[in-house]
Amino acid sequence: MALTINGSSALPIRAPKKKKVGHTDPQVPKFSFDEPGHKVRIANFQSLMGGISHSAFMKRRKRNLIPEPDGRDRRPFWWSETVKAFIQSSQRRKWEKFHGGRAL
Repeated sequence: MALTINGSSALPIRAPKKKKVGHTDPQVPKFSFDEPGHKVRIANFQSLMGGISHSAFMKRRKRNLIPEPDGRDRRPFWWSETVKAFIQSSQRRKWEKFHGGRAL
């Protein structure tokens, strides 16, 4: 509802929406790991590790449980070959969900 004071209408001022910065949600990659040369971002990697949170992913990366990124273009990325080799060589842990025996 707009108020009129001395002939001018005063509309309520809304705060601008803040851009989301920081933590990412897990996202299923839209490419196959059989095709080489795809960049895997943190959100994709989180999904492949059973949908772990961004905080849990970064803690594991800090403890060297996740390989160092293959490159950066404002954001870190891993090549699909690196991620496929890592997932296949790693042992399942309690924090990983079973992928139903399907190959990545």
